[in-house]
Amino acid sequence: MAGTLPVRAEDVAEHLLAVREDALEVALDQQPVGEAAAGRLVVDAVDCPRAVLHGLEPVLSVHARVVMTRQVPTGGRVGYSGRWTALRPSRIGILQLGYADGYPWKLSNRAEALVEGRRVPVVGAVSMDMIAVDLTDTAAGLGAEVVLLGRQGGEQITAWEIAERAETIPYEILTRFGLRMARHYLQGGEVVETTSRHLA
Repeated sequence: MAGTLPVRAEDVAEHLLAVREDALEVALDQQPVGEAAAGRLVVDAVDCPRAVLHGLEPVLSVHARVVMTRQVPTGGRVGYSGRWTALRPSRIGILQLGYADGYPWKLSNRAEALVEGRRVPVVGAVSMDMIAVDLTDTAAGLGAEVVLLGRQGGEQITAWEIAERAETIPYEILTRFGLRMARHYLQGGEVVETTSRHLA
């Protein structure tokens, strides 16, 4: 996961409160910042359409690397209970990340990831510690970076997209990624801090 370190938390909070008030045209003294802290502001209400605050950029992304590849013949099955069947000879990449890390199980056979700046399908069941993606139409191999949430090249997968496919809300998606995942904080495009429960 990646984000931007604020210089002063007080300044960031004050700014987010201000932009939220402006965006929603409300005159309240205080507002929860919610998704704005991750670079998004999305509001759903019965009497108004979905509103997205322009000017905020998403700062949170989820990346994984291909740790294994397998050739699957036509008719071969992937994942628990063989939930996905190859319709052609396919090359499948395995990512070391699963629902124990917060990636929704409900995205089994329903989501996409970004590889080499293009969308590829998530195939088979999302398992506790692994996800499979179809790399057939890419040149990606071991060690290739895969984006599950965020931007790569001209493509982007948003929390809204993931939430809709998982039949939940973006707030849940943004908060469910667990402590097993290392967090890399960026400033000016460079990693300035990494936190992980596995680091001493």
